[in-house]
Amino acid sequence: MTLGVGLGLATAAGVLGGRMLDIWREAAALYEANGPIGPGAVADQSAALARDYHRLQAPMLTTAVIGGSALVVGAVLTGIGAKRLARATSRAALLPAPGGLVLHARF
Repeated sequence: MTLGVGLGLATAAGVLGGRMLDIWREAAALYEANGPIGPGAVADQSAALARDYHRLQAPMLTTAVIGGSALVVGAVLTGIGAKRLARATSRAALLPAPGGLVLHARF
């Protein structure tokens, strides 16, 4: 479950990062089209893009850190669980008994 949550959060961070990249590209195109000094509407649009970019920074960074941590923890827990499961199945035994065989396993 932790692995799935980590994957979901990492995906969300990627989506937010992609949106930030789109905003950055849009701001760069606006700057190239109008230069550093443009009409008042361009300045307002540039300020709105900067606000959107800075608004997305904290959630993107937070989801990336938590998602990455959850992925690592989930992978370690999955590895430990697989190792224990492999060790538990090796304790199963088929033993001879009077009148047949007995399956002895520990769960």
